Amino acid sequence: MNVKEDMLKKKKEINEKTEIFIFVFLAFILLTTWAMTQPFNSGPDEQMRYYVADYIYKHHGALPGGDDPAVRNKVWGISYAYYPVVSYMVSALFMRISRLFADPGYSMFKIARMADVLFVTGAVYFVVKASGKLFPKEKYSREVRWLFAALAGFMPQAIFMGTYVNTDSLALLAAAMILYAWASYLREDWTWKNCILLAVGMAVCALSYYNAYGWILCSFFFFCFTVLLCREEAFSQRVRFLFSRGAVIAAVTLVLCGWWFIRNAVLITEISWEGNPVRNVRKNMLRMITDRHCIRLLQSWDGTGKILSFIRIRAGIITGF
Repeated sequence: MNVKEDMLKKKKEINEKTEIFIFVFLAFILLTTWAMTQPFNSGPDEQMRYYVADYIYKHHGALPGGDDPAVRNKVWGISYAYYPVVSYMVSALFMRISRLFADPGYSMFKIARMADVLFVTGAVYFVVKASGKLFPKEKYSREVRWLFAALAGFMPQAIFMGTYVNTDSLALLAAAMILYAWASYLREDWTWKNCILLAVGMAVCALSYYNAYGWILCSFFFFCFTVLLCREEAFSQRVRFLFSRGAVIAAVTLVLCGWWFIRNAVLITEISWEGNPVRNVRKNMLRMITDRHCIRLLQSWDGTGKILSFIRIRAGIITGF
């Protein structure tokens, strides 16, 4: 009897893994088809984002500065190189690999999009895994789990993120990883595996898009509250557990993503000491707000537009735009 039960259990596990593979593979096919057929610059600011990936590709892995003319938009004077560029680094890697087989020419942007296709495909995978934790077999039917996975994994806007060059797709992957870590805690507590998974998710989030940093903040509170309020042990043991596991989570997160912030700190320091206008931000701002012309404009009711233009000109002195 036990042998039959084991065989049935293994068969169900195999069937479940097959279903997950088919589900994720369909997402990959959908994303790839959409990415390969969608015209260039169909997504928001794709051209400006592609500048960064193309720069990394053409300069053999070198990362551009945010003020580099090669990646700055000539009209707006801004660039996406001021944001984390890991997503563009992966796109550039795919572009470099594609050159080993053929020269895609103008269609190189389609190769760059494959990074985003894989990021969102990975997000779909973690959403499916999280659904199994949030809706366990013992309490919910398989239809409920798959309904959640389909609704969360195939949201039109989320899928669209995986069809053009951007950093939002990597943020989606990070959010899905963090969600899976939270859901795994509900079933298994904060095991070392779940702690490492949470740390990796937060590191990926830190290297994706600043708008997604709320997931990092929520992870901090979620971890602290669940350890301090939900564990059935003495408070001193909870605190000890909090600091021991929390230290590992923080260390892994910093090791994986700290290089980006260290690089930025070094660049800012170099710029400041080279006499760049950034060094004189405070002085320029004080000069701007105490300027007589600016004060006269503030005193006039219809001077709002002129004030904005004035500030824009002075801000150009500070930022170099």
